[in-house]
Amino acid sequence: MLRYRVAELIAEKKFNEGKVTTISEIADATAVSRRILSALVNNRRDANPTAETLEKLCRYFNCEVGQLVEYVADEVIQQK
Repeated sequence: MLRYRVAELIAEKKFNEGKVTTISEIADATAVSRRILSALVNNRRDANPTAETLEKLCRYFNCEVGQLVEYVADEVIQQK
């Protein structure tokens, strides 16, 4: 399964900048809907972001796709 690291990137941004960044602020800055952002932050399986959405978020967080999304093998999930 894919695990979205948006919540971690928001936390890193808070740590680096010393201020809280809200989903609404990210939505305004990226033109990505709050619904999609919320789904990504909460790692919901129905998030299904487009390549354009991933590109916008990479630009916003100044990161690579691999920092935004990671693959987690099903076996690892079942062991937890």
